[in-house]
Amino acid sequence: MYSIIAACLFWPLCLFLVPGIWASDPILGIFFFLVMIWSYSWLGVLMHEASHNYFRGINNRIAYNALSVMLFLDPQVFRLSHAIHHRHVNSIHDRHFYQFGRIHSRALRICKNVGEIFLGVIFAFLAGNYYIVHDEKLRKKYNPLMSLVWHSSWIAWVSIVLYASSRTFGLGFWQTLLPALVGFWLSAIMLRHIELVEHGGIAIEGDLEKRNMAT
Repeated sequence: MYSIIAACLFWPLCLFLVPGIWASDPILGIFFFLVMIWSYSWLGVLMHEASHNYFRGINNRIAYNALSVMLFLDPQVFRLSHAIHHRHVNSIHDRHFYQFGRIHSRALRICKNVGEIFLGVIFAFLAGNYYIVHDEKLRKKYNPLMSLVWHSSWIAWVSIVLYASSRTFGLGFWQTLLPALVGFWLSAIMLRHIELVEHGGIAIEGDLEKRNMAT
């Protein structure tokens, strides 16, 4: 529980500090981006574990939802796609990594790879949304109104943190927003690449045992 609380406090602190650090010393700001990457990845690991009810003595669903909001994600998207991921791991049907299934067009494959490389979990989230709304079964489990609530939640807390940062360090709108955006963007890329490296980009046919052994 304490690790979840610490992670949920540290990431907003990073967003609060990065505009001031960047404005005072860009070199130090670059190194601080590494701290942000670590913090965001820490949240991602905790969110994954909470989705599997790993933590004892707490409500894992509440923890999962809170961690998702800290990551700027709709909890519904990961929850729905991750269940399919475990069922079809290391196959082309794994919608956590192959949201569009088998892509036959070389141009579209390049676009998908470029999006994943340069946008990270931002691309994965958008692609996951696309898959869910185009899948009849999953679409019934997806609540657009709740999606609006979740997104409004993270927009609200980020706005408060960045406004406080702007007032504290005496910075303008773009001076505050841009370093925070860059830090988030780099963090989103790294978290997705951690997932890609972990799973090795494997897509084979066969039963679950055979696919698991390929990892």
